[in-house]
Amino acid sequence: MVDYTDVRYGAAGSGGCAYSMMAILEDSRVTLSNSTLSDAEWAAVYINAHETSAHVYNSHISSSPCPLYAANSTDLKLAGNVFEGTLRIVDSSGMRIRYNTVTGETYYTWFGEDPLPADIDIRHNTLLGGVRGDLSDWSGNWYGHDANQPLPLCLEPEVAEAWIPALEFTANGDCEVGRT
Repeated sequence: MVDYTDVRYGAAGSGGCAYSMMAILEDSRVTLSNSTLSDAEWAAVYINAHETSAHVYNSHISSSPCPLYAANSTDLKLAGNVFEGTLRIVDSSGMRIRYNTVTGETYYTWFGEDPLPADIDIRHNTLLGGVRGDLSDWSGNWYGHDANQPLPLCLEPEVAEAWIPALEFTANGDCEVGRT
């Protein structure tokens, strides 16, 4: 257990999110809580191995290209955290990801046999950088604006392209030049 800890400046390697300040590997059971991790060269936390239990609660991970990168994890619990950057999850199941704030993109992909929906619970998060990947149901999360409010008639093209969830749009003759 790592609790109430401040970790800064770490991660060696030639590049990529597999190089980290904190690596949780084969047959590990780790809980990181109430901590701050910042200024990693690559990933702040890297989780990779089957039969691994990684729980991260009420922590703040910032100033890292990949705040958290999880691959092949079978028991991943993330709750009440702030991830400043991209949250990457690959081939992991047994997940409960709730009440987190992610400022970068949230990315989930699955290369093997599709997991059961009960194995993947990603709800009640603030996903400000959007989502991408193989998860079919991202509902139950907030994207930084009220999705139930009507859209304005005209938007700048870059605003329309960056809208989360993605918009399909066409040029509108009623809009002023430079707006869609």
